[in-house]
Amino acid sequence: MRAGAAFTDVAAVAHHLHPAADSVPLRITTLRSLSYCWLLPRLPQFRAAHPGLELTFDISDEVRDFDADDVDVAIRFGAGKYQGAIAHRLFHTEVVPVCSPALLRAGPPLRTPRDLFAHTLCYVDCKPGGVVWPNWPMWMAAAGIDGFDDSRSVAFTESSHVVQAVIDGGAVGLVEWELVDRDVQAGRLVRLFDVGVRVAPEYAYYLVHPAGAAADSRVQAFRDWMLSAMG
Repeated sequence: MRAGAAFTDVAAVAHHLHPAADSVPLRITTLRSLSYCWLLPRLPQFRAAHPGLELTFDISDEVRDFDADDVDVAIRFGAGKYQGAIAHRLFHTEVVPVCSPALLRAGPPLRTPRDLFAHTLCYVDCKPGGVVWPNWPMWMAAAGIDGFDDSRSVAFTESSHVVQAVIDGGAVGLVEWELVDRDVQAGRLVRLFDVGVRVAPEYAYYLVHPAGAAADSRVQAFRDWMLSAMG
């Protein structure tokens, strides 16, 4: 589906902010998991800082073309090299195990990494740019655990699905720390063990816009807010 159609499709657009009627909307294409787990929950903060700027979202894992698909800003995961565009590094990603407080209370106990063998384990199965996303065998190796049988592992295509499965209380999930830190701080999730696995070191989330849009005040406002929100 082309972005022009996606902007008119309620399922793809998902969210609009409606401030001043005379503002020109900033059209943003962004990845699904980052949108649902990180960006959309923080939009009230952006609205408070920029009440006169309207944002329109195309939520898709497809890479949009700025000219052909009529978008102003993109949030992408990759090596940060995009011809004719400026990429601002937002954050790298580290995958960590999390569970719900209910699962931690109900057991079986989760005192050591090997205790994970008694639980249903879920993860994201994808290869962005040909890079294998961290999975449970990779995490177990990083934790120094051998003899792991991943037959009880459940694969999802998106991090947001893993997060939902974990919040529902039935599994331990491998998810990106940056996408769930607020849930951990709020007590909705619990991080297990002090072991994480980085995706390929050169890969990160980037805010990308055409080089010619660097002076656009709307792009500047969104870029500055995103970089500030990353801390």
